[in-house]
Formats: sequence, structure tokens, C-alpha cells
Amino acid sequence: RFERAEIDLDALPVSDSTGAPTTLAGLLDETYTDGLLVLKDGKIAYERYFNGMAERTLHLSQSMAKSVTASVFGILVGRGLIDPARPVTAYLPELGATGWAGASVQHVLDMTTG
Repeated sequence: RFERAEIDLDALPVSDSTGAPTTLAGLLDETYTDGLLVLKDGKIAYERYFNGMAERTLHLSQSMAKSVTASVFGILVGRGLIDPARPVTAYLPELGATGWAGASVQHVLDMTTG
């Protein structure tokens, strides 16, 4: 569980997809967003749910998971904790006898493993 240090961002001025000014709350409503969580300094700064969603509601993430995963890997690469040129099996040796053998971390991130 994350600690909370909530900030009311509902009135935050943002632009919609056409560039017109709106608020964050307005944008979330206009885009049929189901939920938004903002972490700042390891604490929940903003958390809102819509359309019947709640904190523990399971939600199909589809391709959004790829963006989150790539962002996390970008942080790890930036900190020198993972090398995208190394084989996946350097980090997950149990994949050595699978179709992942020979694939680099970069191949996986680029979704070009075959």
C-alpha cells in the first residue's frame, strides 16, 4: 500500500485533444477515463475512479501495460540496472530452453522477438 499525500488536481488547467482549454476533471470525463492514479515521491497524490470502477476493480489494460513496462525499463536502463543489449536469459535464465533464447532485452521492448 502506498501512503497518501493527496492534492486536488480536479481544477488543474489542461488542453483537450483539440487544444481547447479544460480542467483535468473535465478531460477525464470527456475521454471516458475509468481511473487515474498519480504518484508523487512514492505517495498517492491523486486518485479518481469513474464508470463503476473502484480501487480494487480488475480492469483490462491491453496495450497500456506495454507503455508502463517500457517506462519502468527506461528507468532501470537509466540507472544502469539493466542493459538492453544483453540477452533476456541473462536476467531470466529459466527462459534459456524456450523461444526467448537468443532474444535481447531490446528485442523484447521493441516487440521484435519473432
